[in-house]
Amino acid sequence: VITIAGVNVVVAYSIREGGIRFSIRSINSDIKANLLVRRILRDVGFGGGHEAMAGGFLPSKNIPADRKIDTFIRYRAISFINGI
Repeated sequence: VITIAGVNVVVAYSIREGGIRFSIRSINSDIKANLLVRRILRDVGFGGGHEAMAGGFLPSKNIPADRKIDTFIRYRAISFINGI
């Protein structure tokens, strides 16, 4: 997806039996993939990587019950980007 014109940051995730696996890519030097994944997963999961590529995992037991997972991820990603 990152090769599509105009796409600079990608947050991809896959819902698995044990939780949600994340893959983050960034070609924007202001948005570091490793910092973004840590922000999305702060206090609920773990992640890391490099400035351009990162990954993480959110265990099923920590998935917020009060919101849809799409909303949760979107809110955390946008709040990180807005804070830059």
